[in-house]
Amino acid sequence: MITLYIKEQGSIIRRTGQRLIIQKGDNLLQTVRLRDVERVAIFGNVELTASACASLLENGIETSLLSLGGKFRGRLAPIEGKNVFLRMAQFQRYTDRDFRLGVGRALVGGKVRNARSVLQHHLWNHPSDSLRKAIV
Repeated sequence: MITLYIKEQGSIIRRTGQRLIIQKGDNLLQTVRLRDVERVAIFGNVELTASACASLLENGIETSLLSLGGKFRGRLAPIEGKNVFLRMAQFQRYTDRDFRLGVGRALVGGKVRNARSVLQHHLWNHPSDSLRKAIV
């Protein structure tokens, strides 16, 4: 299953049979089978026809609408998504306090390691005794 990203400004997403067709003017940019698509992300000025929209919803394909820069504007969500069992498992894991603490610790630890790495790279190009002492 793929996530389909459509960024070509002025393009149009149409449906033909069980396929999505992305075209700009007379140029065919891409064609993809609906059954292969898990989600669609549309960036900026991209047109979505009514039949394509209906097919996405009927096939349980969530569609996100974003600005050209990637700011979330909204989404088209089918009545029931394709990941119902995944969502159920996520909610079940949420009730496990130890699991939540473990994930939180891993995230914070990763952020600290990454911040240290960024500082070390900066130090390489901009030597500073005070920064060297802070990184230790």
